[in-house]
Amino acid sequence: MVASPWFLARCKEQTFYCSSNELGNMLVKLSACYTKARSLMGKTEEAKEVVEGGRQNFQRTTTKYWVRQEDIMRVKTLIAKHLPVNIFTSKSARFRSEQTDSAYISSCYYDNPETMELYEGRLRKTQGAIALRFREYAGGKEIFVERKTHIESWVTGASSIKERFDLDPSDVFDFVRGAYKTEDFVKRLREKKKSEDAIKDAVKLFDEAQEVILHRNLVPTMTTAYFRTAFQIPGNANVRISIDSNLQMIKENLRLYNDGKWRKDELQISEEDVHDFPYAVLEVKLQTHEGVKPPDWVTNLIESSLVREAHKFSKFIHGCAMLIPDRVPNWPVWIREFTEGEDPTLSTSFGSTGATRDSYGMLIEMNDLSGNQEEPHLYPFEKPKTSALQKIQNFFDMDKRFPRQKEAKMNRVKLEPKTYFANERTFLKW
Repeated sequence: MVASPWFLARCKEQTFYCSSNELGNMLVKLSACYTKARSLMGKTEEAKEVVEGGRQNFQRTTTKYWVRQEDIMRVKTLIAKHLPVNIFTSKSARFRSEQTDSAYISSCYYDNPETMELYEGRLRKTQGAIALRFREYAGGKEIFVERKTHIESWVTGASSIKERFDLDPSDVFDFVRGAYKTEDFVKRLREKKKSEDAIKDAVKLFDEAQEVILHRNLVPTMTTAYFRTAFQIPGNANVRISIDSNLQMIKENLRLYNDGKWRKDELQISEEDVHDFPYAVLEVKLQTHEGVKPPDWVTNLIESSLVREAHKFSKFIHGCAMLIPDRVPNWPVWIREFTEGEDPTLSTSFGSTGATRDSYGMLIEMNDLSGNQEEPHLYPFEKPKTSALQKIQNFFDMDKRFPRQKEAKMNRVKLEPKTYFANERTFLKW
């Protein structure tokens, strides 16, 4: 096909190429075809039908990777050959009856903006460090209050724990203020006909989460929003893969107002409050049993040039470091790639990191190995000092105050000469 070079280049420039409802519907149908093919080939364990919205909980080890925007659909189709996609029903008016591959998820993280203690605990991976967030799924009728607790596997032999309970959206603001009491929560659970054991566990988490918010003065700090595509064989926890695309970090108000809002609404979000993450985040979750090796296709995928390992990457940590850098005492090492003072020695190629791991499991540069090794995955943030003269010069520097729009970059594409010859012959014939 002589038009393939420029045709593919044009496709990559289109919005539908990366992720959309159209390609999401096609991916669901492709996944169903692969599932049927596995059934005909006699792979019964891998051919179980996907139950819409089904979720299972298993203990796994998780590794994260970055995927370029132009490679998202390619990675999805490679995974769909081996794992069925979790099906979601589109809530848009245009695709209301269609099934799609992804669902919109937003999570609002709470922290103390004066101390950033939850941020610091998650960054340093200290034993018992927690993250507290309020998660909402598109089309959902409840808000999930989630607490993630970091537990070192070498201490207890267990993995990190995620616990959650759900609240009605109208009760979240009263919950974070302490006005929504335990008896109100118990009444709601009994109306939903929950068992006594379930009520006991939920109330315990409810009291602990509310106590942390009130005593540590936690307020909305950072919100993450993205579209998640999940791949898993129902009932089989060996491999579960998710891809988070169109990832955005949103700066919150860093305080609670008496307006009934427990986070910003869409009208309160300005352009300066949003950081668009340039990659999709791929999470590979495997069983933690010793001696169990991942399938060959998983190994081939994570060792390919389509993905780049981002060990211990956190959306919450990244958003805080990018949007409120003056409040965080330390940065994660990967943040250097997203700041203006990027270190040119840091490898940014996919398929190889050009770095090694420290005892914390974070990525550190090869050039930093000879330096201080106390906490090599962190480095302190120093806010640059500006003199009075420099401030005056910056004020009268119109190029800085009103930056010009960057010129669009032209992508050179190699075209086959036959393409022009064929067009010329067609023109002469007509």
